[in-house]
Amino acid sequence: IPLNATGARQAEATGERAATEWRPSAIYSSPLSRAVDTGQAIADHLAISTQASIPVQPISDLSDIDYGDWPGLTPEEARLRWPMEINAWYDSPQTLHIPGGESLEELRMRSMRAIGKLIDRHPEETIAIVGHTLMPHQRPIPAVGYRSAVLGQLVAGLYGHEVVGDQDAD
Repeated sequence: IPLNATGARQAEATGERAATEWRPSAIYSSPLSRAVDTGQAIADHLAISTQASIPVQPISDLSDIDYGDWPGLTPEEARLRWPMEINAWYDSPQTLHIPGGESLEELRMRSMRAIGKLIDRHPEETIAIVGHTLMPHQRPIPAVGYRSAVLGQLVAGLYGHEVVGDQDAD
């Protein structure tokens, strides 16, 4: 699903802020077009402000949760086929393994592995990581054993951005 007009405006705002405030040395994204486009907005603003050309590097493990058998269905259609699972998704999503897809725990573990590798690749650097709505909510950073001070600043954005920086540094 590509970015709509609102998403494109949000991507531009994220790109401008990341380029002016954080100046990441690398940009990684989910391979889905809306994340790549957001990463490209960061790259475009960096090119203007720093004259640096930084490519957006898609990483498959930063992709959105695998919705399995649900894509293409309206919530009502999915509820007719999987009423208990849809209720669980809205009431207690952490308990659900999406039919034909993955669980939030699997998403968390996948995201943790990917982000951990990127942190190792860029110690003491600021990097941009563009993911999807659920990824930042999984809080993968503490679980990989890195203090946020080691990360520099991490931008995870699509519908907004979350910064993990030196919050625990004195």
